[in-house]
Amino acid sequence: MQKYNITKENKYQHFSKDERKILERLLNQKKSLKEIGSILNKSRSTIWRELKRKENYESILKWNNPYKKYIAEIAQENYEDRRTACGRKYEFFKCKKFIETVEDLVLNKHYSPEQAIGRIEYLQLPIEKVVSLRTIYNYIELSLIKIKRKHLRFKERRKRKHKIIRKNKRILGKSIELRPESVNKRIEFGHFETDLIVDRFKNCVLVMQERKTRNFYLIKCQNSKADEINFKINEKLKELRNIIKTLTTDNGTEFSKLTNLENENLKIYFTHPYSSYEKGGIENLNSLIRRFIPKGSNLKNLQQEFLNKIQDFINNLPRKILGFRTANEIWQEQLTQIA
Repeated sequence: MQKYNITKENKYQHFSKDERKILERLLNQKKSLKEIGSILNKSRSTIWRELKRKENYESILKWNNPYKKYIAEIAQENYEDRRTACGRKYEFFKCKKFIETVEDLVLNKHYSPEQAIGRIEYLQLPIEKVVSLRTIYNYIELSLIKIKRKHLRFKERRKRKHKIIRKNKRILGKSIELRPESVNKRIEFGHFETDLIVDRFKNCVLVMQERKTRNFYLIKCQNSKADEINFKINEKLKELRNIIKTLTTDNGTEFSKLTNLENENLKIYFTHPYSSYEKGGIENLNSLIRRFIPKGSNLKNLQQEFLNKIQDFINNLPRKILGFRTANEIWQEQLTQIA
C-alpha cells in the first residue's frame, strides 16, 4: 500500500490541498471511511463532513451511467471561498456616513475620536450606523480611515516624583475645608478656581475656571508677583461681579495678597500646601492648555489674542465629563437662568 506523509498534528486541522488529493485517490481505491481516517490521521466524522458537501462533487458519465465523483480541486476551491466569507465583517462598510462625520470632527475640529462619537450621540444626528470607540481605533490601526495616529493626542509619560511633605506651612486665608458642600459637589453656579502657568523666566498666564460649567478664562500677566496677580484677578472680578461667589486657589506666594479682594459677596479659599489634587479640575484643564503652550515655552511674547483663541477652542470642545456638551453651552444656560 502506498505510504503518505501524515503526522499526528494533522488530526485537528482543516483538510489541506494535498490531503484532499489523497482523499480523492483513496476514494477511487474504494477505501472505507475508517481506512481513510487511519491513513489521513483524521476522525471518521471529519471525513464524513468533507464528503457530504454536494458542491465538492462533479457529475461523471460512465457506461451511460451518471454518478457523482469527489474532486479534490473543486473541494479546495469551495473551501477557500468559505474561508473568505467566514469571520465578522467590518462594520466600516455599513456605516460610511458615521465614519465620515467622525473623520470631519477629528481632522477639522481637532476632537479626539471619543469626543467625536460622544458629540454625535449627544446631538442625536440622523446617522444610520454607530460603531464603538474601540472599533474606530481598530480602523485607525488598520489604516481603513483618514484618521492616522499622528492626528491623535497622546499624553506624555512622565516619571513620578516622590512627594515631599513639608509641615507647618501656614495657609494664607480660609482653608478649603471651610468651603460649602454645594461648591465641592459642583451643584451651584458661580464658584471659580484659579491657577498660574509660569515659565522659567517668571512670565505667567492666569487661569480662572468656573467649577460647575468648566468654562474658563486665560489672562496674560506681566509677571508673577502678588500685586500683578491681584490686579488681573480684580479686573476679572469686576467683569464677573454678578456671577462669582467664591474663588479657590493654592498657597503660592503669588496669591498671598488675594484675601484683600474678599468681601461680603466674595469668599476666598486656599487649598492645603502641596495638595494640587484639591483643585483637580483646573489641573486637568492645564493639561489641555499645554497642548498649545508646551512646557518650556517662553510666555513673554504671548499675546492675549492668542490666549483668547485657546480659550474659545477649549470652551467649545465637547467634554466627556460634561456628557459631551461644551463648557460654553452650559455657561450660557446658567447665564440665561440668572437673567
